[in-house]
Amino acid sequence: MTSKGRPRGSGRSIPILASDQTRTAIENARRLGKFAPRAELLLALSIEVGLRASELPSLTLGDTYEDNGHVREAIYIKPAYSRSDTRCEVKLPLFVRRLLVKQLQSNHFRYDGSLKHLALFASTRGDHLSPASIARFLIHLYNQAGLKGFTSRSGRKTLIARLKKQDGFAAHLLPADF
Repeated sequence: MTSKGRPRGSGRSIPILASDQTRTAIENARRLGKFAPRAELLLALSIEVGLRASELPSLTLGDTYEDNGHVREAIYIKPAYSRSDTRCEVKLPLFVRRLLVKQLQSNHFRYDGSLKHLALFASTRGDHLSPASIARFLIHLYNQAGLKGFTSRSGRKTLIARLKKQDGFAAHLLPADF
């Protein structure tokens, strides 16, 4: 009998980052030399925005920057595992927008809108990184910061836990796959 849909998980619960662990991971990412802007941005998009490792590689420069080079206040993403072609708008916190400015500056080119199709997180060949590569990189960042057992799904789970703690947050309004 073949199964349909997503594969079942390992049954392990996904660890949630405490605020000091989040700080530790981001501070450690800042010390990675030429990969620091990418590492810091990946962690921020995972923890602060809740993007999955399968959603991060599809981001392009055109998704995150306006034609004049300014960072967008919101990005549109196609949720992972969605069967429809709908895209949802995700507002970017100021912290994440500042990291996007830093990422653009670290690439040492002037964005003018003609490069919309290029991957925000490009491989050494210039194409999009795979979701597996991003997941491995996030796990590597957590391990390097001394945070063992955290996975690429920990950032999204941390955001959900933080949102549920907020006063007046209606957890039942979250989409089923959030």
